[in-house]
Amino acid sequence: MDNLYRVSAFTKDGQGGNKAGVYIDADQLTDVEMQDIARKVGYSETAFVLKSDVADFKVRFFTPIAEVDICGHATIATFFTLKQLNIVETKTYSQETKAGILKIKVTHDEIHMQQNIPIFYNKVSKDLIKSCFTHVDFDENLDPYVLSTGIKEIFVPVKNKTVLNNLIPNIEQIKKVSLAHDTIGIHVFAIADDVDAYGRNFA
Repeated sequence: MDNLYRVSAFTKDGQGGNKAGVYIDADQLTDVEMQDIARKVGYSETAFVLKSDVADFKVRFFTPIAEVDICGHATIATFFTLKQLNIVETKTYSQETKAGILKIKVTHDEIHMQQNIPIFYNKVSKDLIKSCFTHVDFDENLDPYVLSTGIKEIFVPVKNKTVLNNLIPNIEQIKKVSLAHDTIGIHVFAIADDVDAYGRNFA
């Protein structure tokens, strides 16, 4: 497929990153075809770029099993790809998503994405989170919460980066807890001195 690109966002020195599919000029595709492409790509999300009547672009995001309202790394991957293809230049654009119309700033070597203001929902029991991981040690000053800037997740603060890196997930229990709280997964983070925070996402 000439319109399909495989891109890694958030790389460091060209290494690592978060992989996303990016499909350009997707207006001719049906929902079923988009879902099938996302399943075949197999990444956590594939973005499909379409024409919009209310923004510069419309972007839809599909996991291998369902459409989601927004995806951060796939947005970055999309506008990086558009820049590489000379479809966009260094200025601010708007993208229509199911989470709303958001601004995207394209610079010489970076993509900046606007996000919605976080919405806090319910606090989540630490005992419930303990059932999802081994070796979890919580940040005593913060509680796990369900919140969203477009997609609901359970945000779990842990004591430090070492605790974060040593977590062993119980995937089946994470699925159960996520479904029970109407979220797509659990985002565990540790506040740090050298950066704002380190995170791991169990979706």
